[in-house]
Amino acid sequence: LLVATAQKYRSWIVAREVAAFAPGRPLLFVQTHASRDPDIRDDWRRELERQGIAAPSIHRVDGLEAARRIRALPPPEGRIPVVGLSGKTDSNDAEAAAAAGMNGYLRKPASPAELNAMLNGFAGGKD
Repeated sequence: LLVATAQKYRSWIVAREVAAFAPGRPLLFVQTHASRDPDIRDDWRRELERQGIAAPSIHRVDGLEAARRIRALPPPEGRIPVVGLSGKTDSNDAEAAAAAGMNGYLRKPASPAELNAMLNGFAGGKD
């Protein structure tokens, strides 16, 4: 499960969503807006650990770049499902996500049912 969020990482909502939708799934956190925001990886790791979430890898790239890098990996890693969840509302954002190799894209506020349905659609390695 790739989780990318901006400076809102301290939000209890993010922690609650990760805890609800990611049990047993490996997590890869990506700092969005990496090209223009300060590096928050050390602070982010401490905050996630405080919330009981292990984050072995925190990369300083945005979500689109993360998707491109995942797709460049050899199988099976390069075939894992990637779903974008963003507050951006421009229709071009969904197209950019697809072009980067994302399998799905949800706009915030997505309901827990929408997110759960999207994630469950990929259970068992389904594309």
